[in-house]
Amino acid sequence: MEKKLIKAINKLFKDQWESMELGSSQTDLVESRVIKTIKDTFKEIKNTDVLAKLKLEEKNLQQYIDLGVYDSEDVAGMETYQVIEMISKRDFSAMDNLIWHYARITLLKELLGHGKYS
Repeated sequence: MEKKLIKAINKLFKDQWESMELGSSQTDLVESRVIKTIKDTFKEIKNTDVLAKLKLEEKNLQQYIDLGVYDSEDVAGMETYQVIEMISKRDFSAMDNLIWHYARITLLKELLGHGKYS
């Protein structure tokens, strides 16, 4: 959507700059500021969405830890950040790596708004 919007604005300024009663350099300046504002806005929206999803996942993991779901992994009583740090130091099996790829791909698809695999 962001790319389509920027493309449309580029076309608008290219095709109609003379009717805006601005000189060519003024039009270029206005166009660049409009595009920068759009990019900044989309970046802010994406960052806000990702941050909200991150906080939700951290909260969900903490609830599972508190419920004792992962007690067999020696994480009882730990905070989410401690569990993540501990796990980051583990040697992963082939199945762990397969799950990592699955989780990463599905997360990225979700963040891009492409849904999940069916």
